[in-house]
Amino acid sequence: MCDNNGFLMNPIFQEGTTSPIPCRLCLYFRVSGLSLYFTQAKEDMTVIGSMAIKLIRNITETVEEGPSCFRLESTNAKWTMCGSSNVEKQEWYCSIK
Repeated sequence: MCDNNGFLMNPIFQEGTTSPIPCRLCLYFRVSGLSLYFTQAKEDMTVIGSMAIKLIRNITETVEEGPSCFRLESTNAKWTMCGSSNVEKQEWYCSIK
């Protein structure tokens, strides 16, 4: 399910609480092998989506969504990822770049 801006919303987020999901748009990303995966919860093993690292064609560091966000474009998808801080964004950006 997406919001009005096309962002994927986390269906297990509960209004009025920040545990275990801190916000409606929060998802959890990890790099494993040669792909970037995302899940609904930090410890979740159920993959919602993935992007092969070798298929990433462009990474844009500065985007209008916010200072802790960046955009990934592969041959078949476009994702905007936001870290919980600028430091986390830089870690992700540099590890993928």
